[in-house]
Amino acid sequence: SESLLHVLERAGVKTLWRDNQTGCKGVCDGLSFESYRKPPDSSLCDDQACRDAVMLQGLHDVIDDNPGYTVVVLHQLGNHGPAYFKRYPEALRQFRPDCRSADLGSCTRQEIVNAYDNAILETDDFLSKTIQMLSQDTTHDTAMIYVSDHGESLGEGNVYLHGLPYSIAPDTQIKVPMVVWLSPGMAGGKGVNTACVRSRASQPISHDNLFHSVLALMHVKTEAYEPTLDVFFGCQATAGASPCFARDCDRSAHSLFLEERPMADGYGHLPRGPKRLMMATCWSFQGLRAAWLHESSFRLEVVIALVMAPLGLLLGENGVERALLAISVLLVLPV
Repeated sequence: SESLLHVLERAGVKTLWRDNQTGCKGVCDGLSFESYRKPPDSSLCDDQACRDAVMLQGLHDVIDDNPGYTVVVLHQLGNHGPAYFKRYPEALRQFRPDCRSADLGSCTRQEIVNAYDNAILETDDFLSKTIQMLSQDTTHDTAMIYVSDHGESLGEGNVYLHGLPYSIAPDTQIKVPMVVWLSPGMAGGKGVNTACVRSRASQPISHDNLFHSVLALMHVKTEAYEPTLDVFFGCQATAGASPCFARDCDRSAHSLFLEERPMADGYGHLPRGPKRLMMATCWSFQGLRAAWLHESSFRLEVVIALVMAPLGLLLGENGVERALLAISVLLVLPV
């Protein structure tokens, strides 16, 4: 299926993906992309990585250079472990003693929690700076939507990091925060009752809401849009009204319909075939690469599998035993 960014681009919305992680895994293929994985010459970077604030450098000018609608994705390194201590500067080292090692086994649980909480302070600071930059923009009505892709286990039940299958993952890994900020121009122009939106803060939502809510904010209409998944729906001055900026409400050119350039079907799903299979395979390999780079437990499992799987083939007395011994080792990797 097409990603949200591809849908926006087809509707005439300029997109940009700024990445401080391991790429967009196909979500931004063919679209504007800037990577900060190779540290530029900046005080926010060391010889291995950069803090997320580096993605804000020059961003104001990028937005101002585009007079039309723009959506920017800032893909953060965020609080990825196990090297939490590398995610924040000394000035935000408020919780001590904090774990100063990527080997979590060498730290107490409280030290790990303290390091993670310090990294949360860095995320708070990043969001604050983002809002400050957007609030000073005089050329656009602006908004920020922040959402995590996953949570993190910090020793609850002796489980650390993340990545357990959804069916057995604890709440600490699957319940994540979402923050929405609208400039006065954005809220007023759309007639959004921010108190109404705020009153829904305790209601559970999911990542599914992001797609439909962004479509609404950016004036994009498509059969794939579902009002019930739009977090702003019902909190407008006229419930169900089309999203509209104050300065553009009288310009029908901003009521964009994807039906003029139809997708493969009404929901944007690409037809099944070799191309889709190839893309899915590429994304799977990108996920494995990211796991190898950032998850020390995964690297350990791979090394053990490389040793134990051949042993299983040698120790089994018949084909069934050899297969069971080898497969049982390999099954550990996806789990």
